[in-house]
Formats: sequence, structure tokens, C-alpha cells
Amino acid sequence: PYRIRSFDDIAANPKETIDFDFEKNEVIEEITLKLGCDGKLVLNKDRTVYHVNLGEKILVLILAKICNLIPGGGIWLNTQRPEWNDANNALVGYGTSMVTVHYLKRFLYFINSILKEATLETIDVSTEVITWVHSVNNIISDWQDKGNAHIISNKERMKYIFKLGNAFSEYRTKVYDKGFTGKKELAMETICGFINKVIDELDNTIQLSKDSKGFYHAYNTINLNLKNKSADVKHLDLMLEGQVAALSSGTLNIDDTIKLLESLFSSDLYRDDLHSFILYPQKDVTPFLHKNIIPADKISKSELLSKMLQNNDRSLIEKDGAGQVRFRPLFRNSFDLDAMLNKLKNHTNYNGLVNQEHDLVMEIFEKVFDHRNYTG
Repeated sequence: PYRIRSFDDIAANPKETIDFDFEKNEVIEEITLKLGCDGKLVLNKDRTVYHVNLGEKILVLILAKICNLIPGGGIWLNTQRPEWNDANNALVGYGTSMVTVHYLKRFLYFINSILKEATLETIDVSTEVITWVHSVNNIISDWQDKGNAHIISNKERMKYIFKLGNAFSEYRTKVYDKGFTGKKELAMETICGFINKVIDELDNTIQLSKDSKGFYHAYNTINLNLKNKSADVKHLDLMLEGQVAALSSGTLNIDDTIKLLESLFSSDLYRDDLHSFILYPQKDVTPFLHKNIIPADKISKSELLSKMLQNNDRSLIEKDGAGQVRFRPLFRNSFDLDAMLNKLKNHTNYNGLVNQEHDLVMEIFEKVFDHRNYTG
């Protein structure tokens, strides 16, 4: 009964991407009374379980991951759960994982080694999955042919993200609405070629994930600007996982491996007193009462906020006892602020200022809180 939303909806709000189909859930519960737990699986029209082989299952896994690749950023964490890493719970929505990229590459190397030994020339794969494979393969081929491997503009990145995301979205819509329509043969040569192309694409992103000191980024965040049709990538702080994942991926040669290991021992990740490494360097934590303070220069940039302050209008901001200006505590996130701004658009006291400065106020809010890069 859980349905991942369309890609357009995901891009509009990456923190709310899954719907629960209550009607479908009732049907499933009725079926399970007759069939047992098999009723929760994908069924044929005659209510027998729809079976696929291991090859198809692996293809679906690869496709689901690569369709969420942010070039230069990592695999997009957009399905309302983090990874295995509890230190990054809050990255859901705008976070991307280079750790997944490294381990996906390692996994694909392993799969390739098995396929090379296989004697089969073809395997049976659901027609919807075959369409998905060809669609994604063409998107990646076109991207690589344009030479977008090492220098990526934010606008080109956005186009690529949307093409991959919509390919996945189209597959989901077909399967959600009509199920699987049958199987066809897919050549092993096609599968191997596709996997090699994905490996090349992961390599490109891995190369872009190396910082100036030779360390590898573990997690990043993205900002999807739907109005400007661009997507940027911001690197988070150094983490041990990024280095472990890079060492495990098989990407580094022996010289680079030695160099990275030596660098780790001289980095802030190494604790000499413990003769061991820590997850990430000790961070400077901002005291609670020092958070949510809007600098005076930000207030002066906004005629709307300045007027509200003069009028003692506490719809958006308020001044505390120490004279510090803060956003109202009722705003948990940017969506709450956006909802309030939309309510104020017809407020006659501000003569259209809300319409003019909507984006500016949202920008100030994000700079004050930096929610996008809050890991939890």
C-alpha cells in the first residue's frame, strides 16, 4: 500500500515522498485472509504470486539506485529514511550519500565477476523492467557523450536528475497501475554493457568527491531550485565513512590507498590518545540561545521584515528581551514559513511586499537555520 510519489512531487518536497493507499491496503488485507502472507506480494490476475529471477531483482536494485544519482553528489536520500548511519538522520530529503556510491560500485564489480562466468546468453525479464533499462541506458549514454563527466553546471545537473527521476517515475506508475504484463528475453551482453556504463558514471562522481586534501566526501546536500532549474551540491564535514567506503570500493590504486591511510593518521579523525579513529572531528556547537538570531543586515535587506518590526507585527518575527530579532518559534521548517507567507499575501498593510519578498524571506530563514545541512 506504500506508493512513492511522482518525480515532480518528490522534487517539490523531497521530505514527503511516500503515500499510503488506504483503499489498496483494505484490498490487501482481504486477500491475505484467503492467501496468507502471499497476498501482500505482487500477484498475477489469477492471484498466484508473480515470480521473477535473481537477475531481474538485481537489475531493479541497480536501477532504483542509479535513478537517484546526483552527479558529483551521491545517491539521493529521498524516500523518508536515512541510511544505516544514525549520525545523519536529518539528511533525509536533501541529503546525498557518497558512501552508497562507493558500495554500489563494489557491488557492481562483484556482479560483473559472476556474469562473466555465466553461460546464459539471455535471461527472462519483465517487459516493464526492460523498458526501464533501455531508458536509463540511453539517458546515461547521452550524458556521457556530451562530456559531462568532470565539469558539471548546476543547470545541466538538474536536467540529468529530472531525466533519471522521471524514468523511474514512469516505471513505478506503470507497475502501480497495471502490474507486470509479461516477460521477454534480455541479452546478457546488454546487461553487462549497462552495468559497465553505470560503473563509469559512479567513477565520475567518485572523482568529483575528492577534496583538496585528498579525502573523500561521505555525505553532501543538494538544493533544487525549481524556478531557476538548477541543482547545486554542498559538501558536508569530513567523516570517517567516506574514507572507509573509498578504500573498500576498489577505486583507489595501491599508491593512492597508502597516501589516504597516511593522511588519515595526521587528520582530525585520528585520536592519538586512543590509537584509533573517530566518526567525525569534534564540532563547535552553537549554544541554543545563540540560534535563530536574524542579523541586522538581513533585516535591513527586507522592507517587509523591517516594516513588521516597526509595526510590532509578530506574524513572522519578534524581538526578545535582549533586543535580538528571531523568527517565530511556531515555524518548525521552511514549509511552515511558506504557509504563513501565503496567508499574508492578501494582507493590505504590506501592499504586495509579501509577493515581492517571498523568496528573500525564505532565503534569510534558510541562512539563519541552515536546515539543509543539519545532520541530526
